[in-house]
Amino acid sequence: MELLITAGLLSITAVATPFPKDLQPISTAGPEDSRLFPSFQGLVSDNDTQRLGLDYQRMIRINRMLYIAARLIWRSKDVGKCTVRGKNTDECYNYIKVLVQRNDETLFTCGTNAFNPTCRNYRLSSLEQVGAELVGQARCPFESHQANVGIFASGHFYSATMSDFQASDAVIYRSLGGEGSPVLRSVKYDSKWLRAFFFFSFLAILYTESVVYSRVARVCKNDSGGSARVLERYWTSFLKARLNCSIPGDSFFYFDVLQSVSGIIQINQRPAVVGVFTTQINSIPGSAVCGFYMDEMERVFQGRFKEQKGTDSAWSSVPEEQVPKPR
Repeated sequence: MELLITAGLLSITAVATPFPKDLQPISTAGPEDSRLFPSFQGLVSDNDTQRLGLDYQRMIRINRMLYIAARLIWRSKDVGKCTVRGKNTDECYNYIKVLVQRNDETLFTCGTNAFNPTCRNYRLSSLEQVGAELVGQARCPFESHQANVGIFASGHFYSATMSDFQASDAVIYRSLGGEGSPVLRSVKYDSKWLRAFFFFSFLAILYTESVVYSRVARVCKNDSGGSARVLERYWTSFLKARLNCSIPGDSFFYFDVLQSVSGIIQINQRPAVVGVFTTQINSIPGSAVCGFYMDEMERVFQGRFKEQKGTDSAWSSVPEEQVPKPR
């Protein structure tokens, strides 16, 4: 079991593949034509003088219906508590950060709810609420500007977000699986522990330097957690690999900061994902689009392990005999 703990501290490199040429557009609309189309700009702030820029949060298409999640005026006693904690009024609205299809009949939503995340189920046919509200902690971020991801798979809800008010505990969390299915999470306050895939960026402390890197992480859906003595209610199948989006040459130029990633699409008749990356904040400004084949990512997760014995240590390979089996 100790080897499984070690596996959570490892990193392996995935290589970006060349992106195919774009197809020619069927038709285009110039600036003169586009001005004629309506646009969604969200709500205005209370003083009606400037736009928040945070109102629009999520969009999802189910069948032939488009659902847009934005800022809601979800009045509750939590708004008063939120302002007392030093947050301004605009931050204390309910920003819908989770909008996913739960099954053929239900839409699952979660909002920041004045820094007290709350979730609800709605009927797709009528948008009527189904059942009682659920606690949104570890399923939805506390703040509107925080990134998050949520998806249902095999009856479980998988989420990746900040799980506390201070935004100090990043978590990958599994819940809502019903009786007999334990709730699992990544280790508290350990950013290194960040068959579902998660794409994210995190701040790495290397020696005395802080650098942002992008990773893809994998956990097994049938993971039942550890024993009562080791890793109880924690993932035991966690692996992560670096997303390498770079310009090759004598000296590689890296785009390390992941901004967004697509769902699984087909590139050259192979399942793949496409991500938008930018450079480090203190680097030359730039952006790039990189594609990654899913079968190559799977192959990387079967590759060599690396570990970092301390925050001031370099990453080094783990001997093959110490690699846990199964992974």
